[in-house]
Amino acid sequence: MANEARIIRTLGFTPAHDADAILAAAETGLDAVGPDLEDLTPKADKQRARDLFGDVAKELVRRGVTVMPRVNSFEDGCEA
Repeated sequence: MANEARIIRTLGFTPAHDADAILAAAETGLDAVGPDLEDLTPKADKQRARDLFGDVAKELVRRGVTVMPRVNSFEDGCEA
């Protein structure tokens, strides 16, 4: 797998627990999609988001969309 540089002009964030919303965001023409594993994901759905992330990320890459997940910093309460 090559990691070639890409220009990211557009990035959209989505709740990370909703695979359909993440994939729908990818269909809008964004250069990158940022599944938000923290603030946009309800606390009760955080584990579901973590469980979905790998498969959803692979699908985004397959579609040519860069994946830029969002997590909080350690100082701001980064979840497990």
